[in-house]
Amino acid sequence: MRLFGEVIPKEIIQNNMQSRLTILTIVLFFGCKTEYRNVVDTYSNGKVKEEYVYPNKKDKSKFTIIEYYPNGQISFKGEVENNKFIGMKLNYYENGNLKEVDSILNSCNLDFCCCDGFVKKYYSNGKPDQTFENRNGVANGLVSLYSNDSSGKLVTVSAYQEGKKNGISKTYYDNGKLYKLCSYKNDTAIGHIYYFETNGDTMKIYSTWKGHEDFPTKKWLTNGQIFYATYLDSTYNKVLYRWTDKAGLELKRQIPIHTKGEKWVTPN
Repeated sequence: MRLFGEVIPKEIIQNNMQSRLTILTIVLFFGCKTEYRNVVDTYSNGKVKEEYVYPNKKDKSKFTIIEYYPNGQISFKGEVENNKFIGMKLNYYENGNLKEVDSILNSCNLDFCCCDGFVKKYYSNGKPDQTFENRNGVANGLVSLYSNDSSGKLVTVSAYQEGKKNGISKTYYDNGKLYKLCSYKNDTAIGHIYYFETNGDTMKIYSTWKGHEDFPTKKWLTNGQIFYATYLDSTYNKVLYRWTDKAGLELKRQIPIHTKGEKWVTPN
């Protein structure tokens, strides 16, 4: 055989023919696999409500569960192997937008709602709602929450353990800057709660009592002064207010009149 006047060696011709035979064998092999759909449930009008799709009719151990809304739109898709969910589970809104994506870490039973893995939830407008890692049916690790509007901005990121806030929680401004920082233990705020200006400067600091903001507190006021409030006795009904300049020089102090049971009102 010649190509542009050159002789092609016999070995190359034989190798080329062998490659073509190999490709043909692969095509014939995979061509034997036939997709099979088994309708499990239907609506009253005859439309498919649920079906199992087998990529290989001869292998019933692997298939995809597909569920539908009455309008024919897919509502759920889940990969199955040996009667356990694997891979990904996808939930959809009736408008076709993704509702939830479960990236499965450990296979789980078909009757279990919450496989171990990473979860992404979405609002019906397609914007992110929340993300978290699911373990034993509850959130663990960092949980991110997003705003329910067209911006899709990140609102909070909180550390969870066994479905409860345990660790640092951060809240953000619309521009992504940190607004609030606090710590939690078993869903209860502990230690101090910090608030920040959009430029990163500290705006105010609260102590916590039984999970709520409490005194002592410190605020940086818009007039440049610094405000302090602290309890004066163990009854927690008498408070001292103090105002200082930036250098800490006291400008004035006050013991406000307070009605028991009412919320303390401090200057902004």
